[in-house]
Amino acid sequence: MPASILQLGRESELCLAELIQAAKLQGLLVSSEGEGLARLEGLGDQGAESGIAGFCERLGGTIRAVRPLAEQPLLDQIPVSEQPAPGLPTAMEQPPPGLPPVGGRSRIPLPRGPWALSALSEGLAEERERLRAWIRQGIESDPEAHGREERAAPGEVEVVPAKVFHLIRERHGLELCLWKDRAGEVRIGQTAWIYSPDDFAERDVGKPHRPRRRGLLPPKLARQMVNLAAHPGATRLLDPFCGAGAVLIEGMLLGYQVAGSDLREEALDQSRENLDWFLKRHSRDPARELPGYLFLKRFDVRKLSRQIDPLSFDMVVGEGDLGPPIRGALPRKAAVEHAKALEGLYVTAFAEIRIILKPGGRVCLAVPFWHPSAGEAIHLNLERRLALAGYVPVFKERGYRPILYRRKDQRVGRAIYVLESPA
Repeated sequence: MPASILQLGRESELCLAELIQAAKLQGLLVSSEGEGLARLEGLGDQGAESGIAGFCERLGGTIRAVRPLAEQPLLDQIPVSEQPAPGLPTAMEQPPPGLPPVGGRSRIPLPRGPWALSALSEGLAEERERLRAWIRQGIESDPEAHGREERAAPGEVEVVPAKVFHLIRERHGLELCLWKDRAGEVRIGQTAWIYSPDDFAERDVGKPHRPRRRGLLPPKLARQMVNLAAHPGATRLLDPFCGAGAVLIEGMLLGYQVAGSDLREEALDQSRENLDWFLKRHSRDPARELPGYLFLKRFDVRKLSRQIDPLSFDMVVGEGDLGPPIRGALPRKAAVEHAKALEGLYVTAFAEIRIILKPGGRVCLAVPFWHPSAGEAIHLNLERRLALAGYVPVFKERGYRPILYRRKDQRVGRAIYVLESPA
């Protein structure tokens, strides 16, 4: 079966974990293809692009899906310059067996409209220029080939996804990509799918309430967390820290019945208005029927099992209290104090969540960790307590260690725990 190469987002460890979980649900195989890349196998020829597009549309951490153009590397068969060395064919000559012709029935397609060329691995600037020269030569030789190139920003070798999305989806263009495979060989492929930055941006900045002062869960990260908690047969999802409703919206988009709770009435009002806005916008699409939400109620996560029936949810997904906003320097002593102030909340929260989870249910919860101005990061002391609470890790090789999500300049990051309540 043909494989697809998937380019992962900035937090590649988190993105790969999401991809592995989503692939397991469909019986697909995932392996590493190198830094920031993964190989997906098992989709078959389900309409090729429609199969990979349908799978990737559910993900939050995948940027591109590329279809390799041949089982063997093709770049070595392309002349180093537009003036071939003696013995190599020109564009008008018949190439020897195995060498892709510059026009006609090439294994590397020539553009019939706007086109772009991106390198997905580091150190491929020279190879990218070789392929660009070869494509330009082909456009000059083939009367059916034409198109203006969409160039990368100066000093970059990858065209930004937003440009490629509009080039492919709206202008019916072509993107070719180069990358290094696991053996270090340079491969060439054609982009079969790329994520829509506009869709995520609408759900991020377009919704009525976007409270920045309490921290903001990006829709892409919320989508990844829902996928990390997904498992066969799951239908009901609870976010016990629902805030402005980011997890609930992504859960609905993935087809789950969602419910939210929060200790703050302000958060529930914001979540309700955001959900109503979202449902109203998507009611215009007759091809997509969304399940809606079960309830939005004011519950204290530390008393969750008194307010929600035991064994009633398949998934619990959310981002908890990240503590006070931190601007400027963060002394190590202050970071330790922040951790001590929140540790008890999360020990109790995980214990309560376990009670309302069905057997085999999963929790994906983001809790804070702190990166002080000097020294190592400060984490909540949860791993031993999670084991005592009866959870088992979803990713056995990681044990109870969380997946970390933090931008370089942030003092507070997210430690994402992915756990299962044993059947």
